[in-house]
Amino acid sequence: MRWTAHSQVLLRWAFILAALLLSLLSLAKVAQAKDVDVRLDKLKKLAQSSPDGMARLNSKRFNELIVTPDRPYTSVVVFTALDKQLGCKYCWIFDEESRKISRYWKKHGDLDRIVFGMLDYQDGQEIFRQMGLDNVPRLFVFPADTGPHKSKDNRVFEVNIVNKRFNGNAVADVLSQELGVQMGIDELVDHTKTLAYGSIGLAVVYFGYHLYRHLGRSTIFRNVTGIATLVFILLMSSGFMWCRINSPQYIGMSRNGEPALFANGNQQQYGIETQIVSALYAICAISVIGLTVQVPKIKAPEKRTFMAFVWLIVLIATFSYFNVAFRVKIPSYPYKLLLP
Repeated sequence: MRWTAHSQVLLRWAFILAALLLSLLSLAKVAQAKDVDVRLDKLKKLAQSSPDGMARLNSKRFNELIVTPDRPYTSVVVFTALDKQLGCKYCWIFDEESRKISRYWKKHGDLDRIVFGMLDYQDGQEIFRQMGLDNVPRLFVFPADTGPHKSKDNRVFEVNIVNKRFNGNAVADVLSQELGVQMGIDELVDHTKTLAYGSIGLAVVYFGYHLYRHLGRSTIFRNVTGIATLVFILLMSSGFMWCRINSPQYIGMSRNGEPALFANGNQQQYGIETQIVSALYAICAISVIGLTVQVPKIKAPEKRTFMAFVWLIVLIATFSYFNVAFRVKIPSYPYKLLLP
């Protein structure tokens, strides 16, 4: 078959157009890949700039980095409301727990695969309305929809943190199972507490050594076992075993964002309640011992009267605070003494 000059021109232009089209498609793919790289780098920088590996999001960042299509990375986002005026005590509780997980992932995980983020109500009210979030805190996972870590069903899902009692370990286990990676928590070391416990330990050893030198083994054994028995009774009568079994949060938060020492109701309690109640029991017991044992041994009448009043005031004040604590837990509690 013989090609005419006109046919040859048309064929030449067809090849040129095809080459241009392929070039444009290649450029589009390159631009798309660069866009993905830019988004991932931006999200990673936000996470890496946080000590806890938790990227701080707002409405613009959420739309640009979390829900935009063609994401080769998975985002785990905490929706919360940390403004104290909003009075969300569980938001503060889970904020601490979720940061333990993100801190662990920042140290041991792959930020190219999974990134943690947090969207506060004040920074993303538009997103909260779009997603119909009327209660917080909430935890959602936005899986990768492209790339080697693409999710099988590509569904956004929520982790029920309420059923997990806002516990970081329990939530990390769920994320490990759902995402197929090893998640855990990274606890911050409280050096102040370590120093305090160490100082107490050294003081106990020091005084124990001098007591042993001056009092003898039998006397020390009798006193130590007596003190240990009293401490055990005080702990058990203050709810220590209940806390060990149920693992409640250490301290609560009131609606105005202030720390709450006592949980409402007689079926719940915070960890700090055990310490407060046992201390109050101990003060009451020491006051009674002082009134019944120590005061009668004082020979000077004026000093004996003065010490009797001191121990009596301590006992009444402590018992009054007990009544306040009971009314906090059970508002219908009818009794009070001195304190309102």
